[in-house]
Amino acid sequence: MAIVVQTNMLSLNAQKRLFESSAGLNGALEQLSTGRRISRAADDAANLQIGGRLAGQFQGLNQAVRNANDGIAITQIAEGALAGTEKSLQRIRQLAVQAQNGILSAADKIALNKEANALLDEIDRTAETTEFGGKKLLDGSFRGEFSDGANKGQVMELDLTKLAEGFNRTELGLQGLNVATATVTGGPALAASDISGAGAYPGANQGIVLFENTYSAGERRFAVSNNAGVSYEEVVVNFTGNGATDNNLLINAINSTLGGAVVSSAEPSFEDVITNGVQPDFRIAFESTNNADFIDMTAGSIGTYTSSNSGGSSEILSALDNALTQVAETRAELGAKQNAFQSSMRNMMIMAENVGGAKSKIMDTDYAVATADLTKQQIIQQSTVTLMGRAAQIPQSALFLLQN
Repeated sequence: MAIVVQTNMLSLNAQKRLFESSAGLNGALEQLSTGRRISRAADDAANLQIGGRLAGQFQGLNQAVRNANDGIAITQIAEGALAGTEKSLQRIRQLAVQAQNGILSAADKIALNKEANALLDEIDRTAETTEFGGKKLLDGSFRGEFSDGANKGQVMELDLTKLAEGFNRTELGLQGLNVATATVTGGPALAASDISGAGAYPGANQGIVLFENTYSAGERRFAVSNNAGVSYEEVVVNFTGNGATDNNLLINAINSTLGGAVVSSAEPSFEDVITNGVQPDFRIAFESTNNADFIDMTAGSIGTYTSSNSGGSSEILSALDNALTQVAETRAELGAKQNAFQSSMRNMMIMAENVGGAKSKIMDTDYAVATADLTKQQIIQQSTVTLMGRAAQIPQSALFLLQN
């Protein structure tokens, strides 16, 4: 080996080794201090991409578990509220049966009906006020999706729109329920096959005449249609015996049931007339047992039908049984959905555990390996520094040659 002064190759080589050992030492220290094997793309570019994808899936699964917990909370709140509704319906049914006791006076039955109506008010209040996080659950509007995984399209739906306006007395078919008289005006729409003889009123001068002189007080039932007789809704009016008053009662009841200004009034001195203007889709029928006070006018005709609610105690109990079935079915659906959420949570937690383990093997520091590497790099660095000192002394041999 030549003895030179200008270029100390041994020192340069030692410096290169020192740089490499310092970089290795810094890497080992960073892994140990951060707990991450890969902190930047330069550490392991390929595995950084894989680890990042796994990290996104891991975080998504954990958030989906929290979302499912909210879904479970909603099902529990809704089911608990419906349990109260079901209890109220059971009590109303008990009152309806009690009212069929021949020993009771009219006042006794009125008292029973007051309790029944108070319970119906509570059913309406429950439907309107049950909510979670500001969202109403039982008013017929709630439909939500909850994550069933970490990726697009992995959702579970919770739908509480079975009843359009919620679990209130109207949607449960109990509007106008009266345990004292064993009547209820709610229930499903009448089919066209239930009606006979109801014709259209296409002209502005056609209508229904109610004679004041023979008109009597009491409950009257009508079936009305505004879709050319495809289906009918039942209207119940408690007439007073005063023609002018009852005319308005019937008008308001028809318009309220059909959802608009379908019929209007004209009032000659000797009779009350309900006219519908130009409404070719309008039809009306009266209950066949209460038709004495009505006649036809011009080309239009009033049909007849047998009221779906004329069955007395059997009808009111049937309506309550239908309402109880609706509530019980929904409670069962909510229970099944709660179990589905819990099953989904278990699956997602298992997936999160496995994905987290795979991510850890790629991204996290193995302290046993990193500590051994740190020790190795420290020894190499110390040895390199010592050798650099020795290499720096080698050019001094040239002075020895010159002195001799």
